[in-house]
Amino acid sequence: MKDQNIYQLVYVSISDLEFDNQDIMNLLDVAREKNSQLDITGMLIYKDGIFMQLLEGKKEVVRNVYDNTIVHDRRHSNCRVILEAEGNERLFRSWTMAYKDVHESEHKLLNNILPLFELKNQNIDFDNETIMSVLKKFRFHMSRKVA
Repeated sequence: MKDQNIYQLVYVSISDLEFDNQDIMNLLDVAREKNSQLDITGMLIYKDGIFMQLLEGKKEVVRNVYDNTIVHDRRHSNCRVILEAEGNERLFRSWTMAYKDVHESEHKLLNNILPLFELKNQNIDFDNETIMSVLKKFRFHMSRKVA
């Protein structure tokens, strides 16, 4: 089933707090509830103090959440949009917020963007094809895990 006019925004940011597993679960609970109400889907990856998040839904809704909530959240800084795209299909249709804490043994999942997580370098540029490839790998990995 295809959606109409799906906007996708991917951003990265640096955590300003030390997040333990419970902190992340609390963050996800709030995000999932809000996203469900706003018809936003997506995913969150966390590694070594770096967040990478995809939000997808209606453009005005996603931009409002990013511009007015996410950017102003004091738990992280240096928010940087690394991808904006529009299409007819959601990558994470079944998840109000899929989540992955990337461990050393799972680096293959993100091998194309590891410099972002290892160097905390906000000046690295990634092309849309690379980012979409990582998101699709993540979706495949999560689908296999759920199945």
